[in-house]
Amino acid sequence: SEEHAFFLVPAGIVPHITEDYLRTVLAGYRLDPSVLDAYRDQYPDSSPGELMIAVMTDWFFRIPAVRVAEAHPAHVYEFTWRSTLFDGNLGACHALEIPFVFDVLAKPETARITGPNPPQAVADEMHRAWVDFVRDGDPGWAQYGSERTVKMFGTESAVVDDPRPDTRTVWDGAR
Repeated sequence: SEEHAFFLVPAGIVPHITEDYLRTVLAGYRLDPSVLDAYRDQYPDSSPGELMIAVMTDWFFRIPAVRVAEAHPAHVYEFTWRSTLFDGNLGACHALEIPFVFDVLAKPETARITGPNPPQAVADEMHRAWVDFVRDGDPGWAQYGSERTVKMFGTESAVVDDPRPDTRTVWDGAR
C-alpha cells in the first residue's frame, strides 16, 4: 500500500516535502496539480510527504501492476499490514510482504523490515495463498478483470473490487 515509503522514510525525507515540491513531482509525471484532490480525498490527514509516497507508489508500482493485470490474466494482491519501524511511518512498504509470503517471520533478520512481533496469522494466510496458487493456479480469489478484484492482505484481510478508483483513474492517459 505504501511501497515507496521504503525509499523515502529511512532517509528522513518525508517531513521535508513541501506542497510546492509535491507539485513539481506531479509536473514531472505530467499530471495536473488538481489530481492532488483525489489523493487528499483518499488520505485526508496526510502531509505533503505522505501524499508524495502515495503518488510515487502509484507511479512506480500500483499503476504499472494494474496495467499488466488489465492486459493479462492475473491475480492481484495488495499488502496492507504496516511495519512498526520508524514509528510506524515505514507503512506497508516495498518488500515488506516477502517474509510473510515465505512464512519466515521467525527468522531474526526479518525484524529489520517488519519490526518486532509481526502477525503470524497474516503470514499463514499469505503463504497458504501462494502455495495454493503454485499447486492449483488459484490463490483463493478471482482474477483481476472487469470487477478489478484485489486481495488485500493485512490484519483484517479482504477481497475488494477496485480499491481506490479515484486515485487509479487520475493516471488514465498518463501512465
